[in-house]
Amino acid sequence: TVIINFWATWCKPCVEELPFFTQADSALKSAHIRFIFVSFDGPSEAKKVRKFIGIKKMIGTQFIFNSVDFNDFIQSADKKWQGEIPYTLVMKDGRRRNHYGNFTNFDELIAFIKD
Repeated sequence: TVIINFWATWCKPCVEELPFFTQADSALKSAHIRFIFVSFDGPSEAKKVRKFIGIKKMIGTQFIFNSVDFNDFIQSADKKWQGEIPYTLVMKDGRRRNHYGNFTNFDELIAFIKD
């Protein structure tokens, strides 16, 4: 199972849901889930993003989006996605599911992962 979350340090709902991913990582250790986070802060904010990741003790693999054309990327990731963040993908058992917007609590995230 791979979970990819698109977020930004300036996005309040993104920041609010980040602890739920840490909880999920602890709760689902035996499920061998890989968490990937892609920051939309941009390459010019790399230092700020790295500092934020350290302070928040974020889990998983971290990337900073580094493309000049967000729209092409967004359309290739999901034709229905309008680019709003947070946005989460789960790839599990050959299926792909999308979650638009933030998770409001840990249980909501767990249900999405397990579904």
